[in-house]
Amino acid sequence: MEALKNNKGKIILNKVFIDTASIDVLEMLFANFFPISIVSDYLYIYDRIVYYGYSKHFEESKEGEKVPEYEVYFTSNKKGIVTSIEFKKVVKQ
Repeated sequence: MEALKNNKGKIILNKVFIDTASIDVLEMLFANFFPISIVSDYLYIYDRIVYYGYSKHFEESKEGEKVPEYEVYFTSNKKGIVTSIEFKKVVKQ
């Protein structure tokens, strides 16, 4: 994990997604994102869970910087099988 210590980020997932996603999708997600903290209490009313963690797909950030948020996108083939994952940094305006 030392190699990823500067590749921090957070993702916010809908609880319904977690409850209904296939094992293949969850395996792809958590093979590319390593959670270190999960926050669900304050977003419980919205059924969302915030995961803080590391990923090789995240931009490097310096110590003390605000942890950036990323959105997760999956790509499927014509048969509906998930073939790739992408993390896009959320830019707050």
